[in-house]
Order: sequence, then C-alpha cells, then structure tokens
Amino acid sequence: MFDSAFSLPVVGADRVTARSAERRAEIDRARPGDPLTLRRERGVRGGRPVVAVYSERGVQLGYIWPDRVQEVAGLVAVARALFRSADTFGCIVHITVDGSTPALPPPPRRPERRAQAPAAPKRDEFAGIFPIAPRSRAYAVGDATKRIIAADLSHSDKSRRPADGRA
Repeated sequence: MFDSAFSLPVVGADRVTARSAERRAEIDRARPGDPLTLRRERGVRGGRPVVAVYSERGVQLGYIWPDRVQEVAGLVAVARALFRSADTFGCIVHITVDGSTPALPPPPRRPERRAQAPAAPKRDEFAGIFPIAPRSRAYAVGDATKRIIAADLSHSDKSRRPADGRA
C-alpha cells in the first residue's frame, strides 16, 4: 500500500492542443496551497485510467502522471489535492486519499553554509618563466624622485644658458 498523503506530477500542460496556452497560464497563476479538483475521465489511455486535474477556477492543468495514476484513480471521490509547484513538464500536486485536508510538506532545508578558510594567495600564472625586473631607482625613492628630477632639470637649464647669465 502507499501513504495517504503524497505528491504527484501533473503532465500534459505543454501538449499541443487548443488549450495548452490556457493550461500553462493557469499553472503560472496558481500559488502553492491553492485547492485543486481531481476528475476521473471516461475511458482509458494506454490501458490505464485517466485522472484530470482542475484548478479552483475550473481550468484543466493536465493529467496525473500515467505511471502513478493507479494510486489515485479508484479514490478520486475522497481525494483532496493542493497545488505544490510549477515545473517544466507541468506541475506537482500534493494529494491525500483518506478524505483529510492536505497540508503542503515543508520546503526542503538548504544546507547551512560553513565558514570558509581564507583564500590561498594566488600563484604566479607563468610559474617564474618571466623574471621580475629589478625596481628602478625612481620607484624605490618615491617622493625624493621629484627632487632628483628637478635638480637634473636645473642643471640642464644652466648648460643651455649663455655664459653671461642672461636668459
């Protein structure tokens, strides 16, 4: 046997029909916990009964997954269903088959993030292929460089001036 409360996939929302856009729009409009109605359709498909799922507004969302329809087909009269979530194939519904009001299961817990160790220093991409050039004097001296350059310029200006000191 099976549990009295379980979740099942609903398929057929994207099947190419005149109402496929309406089904997909209704699935997009539905919110978790919205009540749904299950209706057993006449006949069988592929040797299995067919159970359709309708929203509270009366729009068909699709059909219970054929591999799992046997669990619900004979109990449609007492089954209660809630919309759980939208999915790429249609949606997922939560169903109880004992006549009780279904309650959505809690969402899965996300694992807690562990504190991460500090990142290791980045390695040299070139693994020492290119030697590091020695630092120039200007780089090493810093602000004193301005004084050295200014002194060099003043000496060069004197060399261009005429001997009598006129500019």
